[in-house]
Parts: sequence; C-alpha cells; structure tokens
Amino acid sequence: MDVGGVEAIILTNRKGEVLYERFTYPFSDIERGELRKTLWSMVYPVLITGQLRDGKEHLGRCNGSNVAWVTLDEVVMIGMGNGGFRALEIVLLLRSLFGAIQVATGQKPGNFKQSVLLDKYSAVCLAIDDVLVTGRSEAYSKKEMKETLSMQHLGDTKAKK
Repeated sequence: MDVGGVEAIILTNRKGEVLYERFTYPFSDIERGELRKTLWSMVYPVLITGQLRDGKEHLGRCNGSNVAWVTLDEVVMIGMGNGGFRALEIVLLLRSLFGAIQVATGQKPGNFKQSVLLDKYSAVCLAIDDVLVTGRSEAYSKKEMKETLSMQHLGDTKAKK
C-alpha cells in the first residue's frame, strides 16, 4: 500500500498571485510553473462564479494526484497529495494549516489577511513546516504555537527563562 504524501502547499491571493509555496517533491522549475498554472486553472473558475465560499473545500485531481483547495478571506490555500494521501487527508491538512497560521499570526478565526501573512512571513513558514513535519491535525493553542515559534521545545534554555 502506497502511503503517499504531500506534494505541494500553495497559498495565493484571490488574483492567483503566489504568496507562499512549498513543494515536497523534487519538481523542476518548469514543472513547478506548469503545476501552478494547472492548479490555478482548477481554482479560478470556481472562484469567479462565487461557488468557492470561505471555509468550503473543493476537490479535484491533477496529474494523477489528489487536490483540495479552500479560501479564507483574502487567501486561497491549495494542497496536493499523492498515493494513499486522499482528498480527505488533504482537507484535514489544509484546516490544520489554516489554524496554525492563524494562531502564529494572531489573526482571528474567519480572518485571513494577505498583508498580515506577508508581514509575519517567517512565523507562517515555521507554522507550516511544523504541521508538515509533525503531521499534526489537531488545533494549536496559543501557548503551543508560541513555544513552536520560539523553538523552546528544542531545549533552548535561554528561551525558557
């Protein structure tokens, strides 16, 4: 049984401009560009018709991989996984990522501003990496995210004082 995994996480604004992307497979630059274009061509028609409401997930397939995307306020998050990483797992991952990013940036649930994401980009990167590395699906508390972002859990004695 192929366990599969996450191939890509892409955050864009509602115009399709990439704000963050993380590819976990060794795609070439050309493949990444084609993948961005293909994924956005799946999202855009749903977005402009108004069918993509905040917090509502949509599913699709791209190059034999499962794809899910969801919007929250100004940001569209797209996830792609292969093998045994089915659409449901991608949806759960996207929810977990949104929650971790909101806690890391201090945004309230239901709000996801592009400007805050860009202002706190390093916190966003650490939050996404933590979710991808740990595979965590439950929500983060503010305390847990603070420890993660300060890297206290790595045994940094200065940060604990």
